[in-house]
Amino acid sequence: MNKKVASLIGIVAIVVAGVLLIATNDGSQSVTEITETIGQTELEKLMEGSPSAMESMAITAEEAEAFNFTLYGDLEDVTDGQVQTINTNGEAEGFAEAGFVDGKYVLRAEITGLPDPQDGEFYEGWVVRREPFKFISTGMLTKQDDGTWLNLFSSSEDLTGFISYVLTIEPDDGDPAPAGHVVEGMLEE
Repeated sequence: MNKKVASLIGIVAIVVAGVLLIATNDGSQSVTEITETIGQTELEKLMEGSPSAMESMAITAEEAEAFNFTLYGDLEDVTDGQVQTINTNGEAEGFAEAGFVDGKYVLRAEITGLPDPQDGEFYEGWVVRREPFKFISTGMLTKQDDGTWLNLFSSSEDLTGFISYVLTIEPDDGDPAPAGHVVEGMLEE
Protein backbone atom coordinates (compact mmCIF):
# COMPACT_ATOMS: atom_id res chain seq x y z
CA MET A 1 0.00 0.00 0.00
CA ASN A 2 1.43 3.42 -0.85
CA LYS A 3 1.90 6.30 1.60
CA LYS A 4 -1.08 8.26 0.21
CA VAL A 5 -3.44 5.36 0.93
CA ALA A 6 -1.83 4.86 4.35
CA SER A 7 -2.36 8.57 5.08
CA LEU A 8 -5.99 8.30 4.02
CA ILE A 9 -6.42 5.37 6.39
CA GLY A 10 -4.92 7.48 9.17
CA ILE A 11 -7.35 10.27 8.35
CA VAL A 12 -10.28 7.88 8.62
CA ALA A 13 -8.97 6.77 12.02
CA ILE A 14 -8.94 10.36 13.25
CA VAL A 15 -12.50 10.92 11.91
CA VAL A 16 -13.70 7.90 13.85
CA ALA A 17 -11.92 9.28 16.89
CA GLY A 18 -13.77 12.57 16.44
CA VAL A 19 -17.12 10.85 16.25
CA LEU A 20 -16.30 9.02 19.47
CA LEU A 21 -15.13 12.27 21.09
CA ILE A 22 -18.37 13.99 20.21
CA ALA A 23 -20.29 10.97 21.52
CA THR A 24 -18.59 11.27 24.93
CA ASN A 25 -19.72 14.92 24.93
CA ASP A 26 -17.62 15.82 27.94
CA GLY A 27 -14.32 16.27 26.08
CA SER A 28 -12.43 14.49 28.84
CA GLN A 29 -10.68 12.03 26.52
CA SER A 30 -7.66 12.99 24.47
CA VAL A 31 -7.41 12.18 20.78
CA THR A 32 -4.93 9.44 21.76
CA GLU A 33 -7.36 7.76 24.16
CA ILE A 34 -10.14 7.82 21.61
CA THR A 35 -8.16 6.39 18.70
CA GLU A 36 -7.00 3.51 20.90
CA THR A 37 -10.63 2.32 21.09
CA ILE A 38 -11.06 2.01 17.31
CA GLY A 39 -10.82 -1.48 15.84
CA GLN A 40 -9.48 -2.49 12.45
CA THR A 41 -12.89 -3.75 11.28
CA GLU A 42 -14.44 -0.32 11.83
CA LEU A 43 -11.58 1.34 9.94
CA GLU A 44 -11.94 -1.01 6.99
CA LYS A 45 -15.68 -0.27 6.80
CA LEU A 46 -15.00 3.47 6.90
CA MET A 47 -12.45 3.23 4.08
CA GLU A 48 -15.19 2.44 1.57
CA GLY A 49 -16.04 5.71 -0.19
CA SER A 50 -13.66 7.83 1.91
CA PRO A 51 -12.70 11.24 0.53
CA SER A 52 -9.18 11.67 -0.76
CA ALA A 53 -6.54 13.45 1.30
CA MET A 54 -5.91 17.14 0.69
CA GLU A 55 -2.88 17.98 -1.43
CA SER A 56 -0.35 20.34 0.07
CA MET A 57 1.08 23.39 -1.66
CA ALA A 58 4.87 23.66 -1.59
CA ILE A 59 6.43 26.01 0.98
CA THR A 60 10.03 26.60 1.93
CA ALA A 61 11.40 27.02 5.44
CA GLU A 62 12.29 30.62 4.56
CA GLU A 63 8.72 31.38 3.47
CA ALA A 64 7.35 29.82 6.66
CA GLU A 65 9.83 31.80 8.78
CA ALA A 66 8.55 35.07 7.27
CA PHE A 67 4.84 34.14 7.50
CA ASN A 68 2.50 36.11 9.80
CA PHE A 69 1.16 33.32 12.04
CA THR A 70 -1.95 33.99 14.15
CA LEU A 71 -2.34 30.67 16.00
CA TYR A 72 0.24 29.18 18.37
CA GLY A 73 0.45 26.14 20.60
CA ASP A 74 2.85 24.10 22.68
CA LEU A 75 3.13 20.42 21.84
CA GLU A 76 3.47 17.92 24.68
CA ASP A 77 4.54 14.29 24.76
CA VAL A 78 1.47 12.06 25.17
CA THR A 79 3.43 8.82 25.44
CA ASP A 80 4.59 6.99 28.51
CA GLY A 81 8.00 7.10 26.85
CA GLN A 82 7.48 4.09 24.59
CA VAL A 83 5.18 4.23 21.54
CA GLN A 84 5.40 1.54 18.91
CA THR A 85 9.14 1.10 18.21
CA ILE A 86 10.37 4.45 19.52
CA ASN A 87 11.10 5.67 23.03
CA THR A 88 10.85 9.41 23.67
CA ASN A 89 11.56 9.01 27.39
CA GLY A 90 8.50 11.26 27.74
CA GLU A 91 10.64 14.22 26.62
CA ALA A 92 9.32 15.00 23.12
CA GLU A 93 8.04 18.57 22.92
CA GLY A 94 7.71 21.45 20.56
CA PHE A 95 5.40 24.06 19.15
CA ALA A 96 3.08 24.55 16.21
CA GLU A 97 1.92 27.75 14.59
CA ALA A 98 -0.54 28.40 11.78
CA GLY A 99 -2.29 31.22 9.98
CA PHE A 100 -4.21 32.20 6.87
CA VAL A 101 -3.02 35.32 5.03
CA ASP A 102 -3.70 36.48 1.47
CA GLY A 103 -5.37 33.22 0.46
CA LYS A 104 -2.67 30.97 1.91
CA TYR A 105 -2.79 28.75 4.99
CA VAL A 106 0.59 27.86 6.47
CA LEU A 107 1.43 25.53 9.34
CA ARG A 108 4.85 25.04 10.88
CA ALA A 109 5.58 22.58 13.68
CA GLU A 110 8.97 21.95 15.28
CA ILE A 111 9.51 19.05 17.64
CA THR A 112 12.55 18.04 19.69
CA GLY A 113 13.26 14.90 21.69
CA LEU A 114 12.27 12.52 18.90
CA PRO A 115 14.47 9.52 18.16
CA ASP A 116 15.02 8.52 14.55
CA PRO A 117 12.21 6.22 13.38
CA GLN A 118 13.03 2.60 12.58
CA ASP A 119 13.34 1.56 8.94
CA GLY A 120 9.89 1.55 7.34
CA GLU A 121 8.46 4.14 9.76
CA PHE A 122 8.01 7.89 9.55
CA TYR A 123 6.63 10.81 11.54
CA GLU A 124 3.44 12.41 10.21
CA GLY A 125 1.61 15.56 11.31
CA TRP A 126 -2.14 16.15 11.44
CA VAL A 127 -4.45 19.09 12.06
CA VAL A 128 -7.83 18.35 13.61
CA ARG A 129 -11.10 20.29 13.69
CA ARG A 130 -13.45 19.14 16.44
CA GLU A 131 -16.81 20.42 15.13
CA PRO A 132 -17.76 19.26 12.63
CA PHE A 133 -15.05 16.70 13.12
CA LYS A 134 -12.45 16.48 10.36
CA PHE A 135 -8.70 16.03 10.14
CA ILE A 136 -6.05 16.55 7.49
CA SER A 137 -2.56 15.14 7.15
CA THR A 138 0.12 17.82 7.10
CA GLY A 139 2.63 15.36 5.71
CA MET A 140 5.84 13.70 6.76
CA LEU A 141 8.29 15.47 9.04
CA THR A 142 11.90 16.06 8.07
CA LYS A 143 14.86 16.00 10.43
CA GLN A 144 16.94 19.18 10.50
CA ASP A 145 20.71 19.40 11.00
CA ASP A 146 20.21 20.39 14.66
CA GLY A 147 18.10 17.27 15.36
CA THR A 148 14.78 19.14 15.36
CA TRP A 149 11.93 17.59 13.35
CA LEU A 150 10.09 20.03 11.07
CA ASN A 151 6.58 19.85 9.61
CA LEU A 152 5.77 22.48 6.97
CA PHE A 153 2.36 22.52 5.31
CA SER A 154 0.54 25.01 3.10
CA SER A 155 -2.88 25.10 1.46
CA SER A 156 -5.10 27.55 -0.37
CA GLU A 157 -7.94 26.46 1.96
CA ASP A 158 -8.38 28.33 5.26
CA LEU A 159 -7.73 25.65 7.89
CA THR A 160 -7.52 27.94 10.92
CA GLY A 161 -10.57 26.14 12.35
CA PHE A 162 -8.36 23.05 12.74
CA ILE A 163 -7.03 23.92 16.18
CA SER A 164 -5.50 20.62 17.30
CA TYR A 165 -2.12 19.36 16.10
CA VAL A 166 -1.17 15.69 16.44
CA LEU A 167 2.13 14.00 15.57
CA THR A 168 2.08 10.26 14.94
CA ILE A 169 4.68 7.59 14.26
CA GLU A 170 3.50 5.71 11.18
CA PRO A 171 4.53 2.24 10.02
CA ASP A 172 4.76 2.03 6.23
CA ASP A 173 3.22 -1.46 6.23
CA GLY A 174 -0.24 -0.89 4.82
CA ASP A 175 -1.97 -1.62 8.15
CA PRO A 176 -5.04 0.65 8.47
CA ALA A 177 -4.98 0.56 12.29
CA PRO A 178 -4.37 3.92 14.01
CA ALA A 179 -0.72 4.83 14.47
CA GLY A 180 0.89 5.83 17.75
CA HIS A 181 0.39 9.40 18.93
CA VAL A 182 3.60 11.06 20.07
CA VAL A 183 2.82 14.74 20.75
CA GLU A 184 -0.40 16.77 20.75
CA GLY A 185 -1.34 20.38 21.32
CA MET A 186 -3.96 23.07 20.74
CA LEU A 187 -3.47 26.09 18.47
CA GLU A 188 -4.82 29.33 19.96
CA GLU A 189 -4.62 33.06 19.24
